[in-house]
Amino acid sequence: MGLCIARSLLDKGIQVTLIDPLPPGPGPRASSDHIRLIRTPYGHQVGYQRMVHEAFGAWDRLWAELGQVHYEQTGVLLIGDEEAAWVQASLNNLGPHEARLVEDPAGLVPGLELKRGQSAWLVEEAGLLFADEILIAVAASVQEVDFIQASVAGINADRGDVRLDTGETLHADRVIVSSGAWPWPDGSPRASRMPSRQTA
Repeated sequence: MGLCIARSLLDKGIQVTLIDPLPPGPGPRASSDHIRLIRTPYGHQVGYQRMVHEAFGAWDRLWAELGQVHYEQTGVLLIGDEEAAWVQASLNNLGPHEARLVEDPAGLVPGLELKRGQSAWLVEEAGLLFADEILIAVAASVQEVDFIQASVAGINADRGDVRLDTGETLHADRVIVSSGAWPWPDGSPRASRMPSRQTA
């Protein structure tokens, strides 16, 4: 998120200083991974599904700006019977042309065998995001950013002060905290909350 925010601000002609304990690009960070799956079906989570629709548009704009694409559209199969609540909710929340019934699932996915009463639907708007390649490309696009490799020990958003773990204090007109999966620095609005993410 930090790199994307910095990139957006640079495009608006705003001077940006990015502070991170790690160098830009792949590494032990929340958005780093070889592959991330993106899909529109999300069961009863209509808000999340709507957000993913918007995300596809944002990714398309990024590919156009970078001049390169780090995404492979594969589609995703929904498999279930009439009692499969998650599948049925996904189908109900998708648009009328976003999912199509697959007449020959084994022809589409060799070796796939459905249980009695099950059906398969193909949703085209889904695929693989190559996360580390995206990080490398976005980092390369923000070379004008002033980068400081350090940890933030605390902030005072009202004054625009950012205190580094080196003891140095920086001043800015605006402070944006994008901490990912790491603890938020003292003084930030969400410092008392630890965000987490689990992968399966």
